[in-house]
Amino acid sequence: MLAARVGVLVAATTIVPLVLLTGSCVNLSYPPGAAHDGGTGFVAHTRLGAACMAAGDCQSGFCSDGFCCKEDCGATCFTCAKPGNEGFCMPAPAGSNPRNLCPDQTPKSCGLNGTCDGAGSCQTYPIGTICQDANCVRNEAVLASRCSPDGVCVPGATQSCTPYLCDTGAKCLTTCTSNTECENVDGAKCVEGSCGKKALGTACVAPGDCSSGFCAQNVCCATDCAGVCLSCAVKGNEGACTAVPAGMPSTPPEACKASDASTCGLDGKCDGAGICRNHLLGTACMAATCTSATLRGAGTCDGQTHCQIPAATTCGGYTCLSGTGCRATCTTDLDCASPSVCGQASCGGLLAQYFRTTNLTDMAFSRTDAAINFNWGGGSPNPQLTVDNFSVRWHGKLTARFTEMYTFYAATDDGERLIISGKTLIDHFIQHSTVPEDVSAPFMMTAGVPVDIEFDYFEGGGDASAVLSWSSMREPRAVIPTSALAPQ
Repeated sequence: MLAARVGVLVAATTIVPLVLLTGSCVNLSYPPGAAHDGGTGFVAHTRLGAACMAAGDCQSGFCSDGFCCKEDCGATCFTCAKPGNEGFCMPAPAGSNPRNLCPDQTPKSCGLNGTCDGAGSCQTYPIGTICQDANCVRNEAVLASRCSPDGVCVPGATQSCTPYLCDTGAKCLTTCTSNTECENVDGAKCVEGSCGKKALGTACVAPGDCSSGFCAQNVCCATDCAGVCLSCAVKGNEGACTAVPAGMPSTPPEACKASDASTCGLDGKCDGAGICRNHLLGTACMAATCTSATLRGAGTCDGQTHCQIPAATTCGGYTCLSGTGCRATCTTDLDCASPSVCGQASCGGLLAQYFRTTNLTDMAFSRTDAAINFNWGGGSPNPQLTVDNFSVRWHGKLTARFTEMYTFYAATDDGERLIISGKTLIDHFIQHSTVPEDVSAPFMMTAGVPVDIEFDYFEGGGDASAVLSWSSMREPRAVIPTSALAPQ
């Protein structure tokens, strides 16, 4: 019968024995990384794009806009919740205001309009927005002022009401009921509701109807106003040839024929500066795709006929759940992208090389282990190894949820060595049943930043076990979970 052996727990200042019972046996039925007694002591930390309530829910250490995010996404017009790009900090869609950080400076300023522009900045009022209403005094109308492309409120033109006077509002009269409503020029009189030929801004059918001699867009106009995105019928500027406000149809409507959004070409509207408009910055031009374990976020237009397609990213150890998104959890290894495995509903783990000797030579086999949490007792990890005189090297990436000092604990029977980011934290690669006092393993981790990890272990004789744990100010002491490990 094999003798009982006291295992070794390496801590910052305290030695805690792990007692392995005589006659314990190997249990190969529990998932890789599960507690040897069949329990589940790990808290699964969710991957990028999964729903979250707080930063501590996420493997990356960042929870923004209700989703686990790759980075801190607190900028004014950026979001981690953009459809098709959940989990990645992207410019917020045009017209949104995810954190209410874009102020509305009112149309009078021609400044910010309270929404995002689709490129990561606050949006200004569109070109052609009325920034000061029209007004009319006696027989002269001052048309509405409008926002220019450079954000200036440009005063409206002044035009004559001849042969009419102003009405009680901001426009010229277009009909009369008495001579007092006609401008007293050339003896104009009100005859059958008219002071003579129609004034600028008045409805017309032909040029001969108008005192100006021009009838454009069915309005008496100061010019012939023949441009595609110019009109004499723009509200507030009737009678003056004015650029059609941004987002309004062209004249005629078919002049700016819309193309499919995937082309990022014309969207069928005017740009506010007198020409046809392309699909707006941030318009979706390509759907997000997910193939095998590779995610490509939705493409968006740059406002200049080009579809900007994000770089492809992996699903972080998971496989695709659908044609447009990654899985957030796993139930079997098939839900994970090789070489990751499933442990405690998370994909990850470390590459493990198992050797037939105690000095990490003569490799018998390799696999991915979900965590370093094994109690083989008097048995071995695999029939390819004897019960004594074998060794294991686990290696991959380690990611913490918090930026703070972590303490690492190694409880093994027999020897172990822990190396993180090239720094040897624990070096006790000798056969032992107890550890010297004052062995410590602190290491400063940065939230969401993966570091290299290597853990070497050997079994010389008797019972065999290997457990690697950690703790920090906000991370309760536990076996390092699958969600914090990656074999890539």
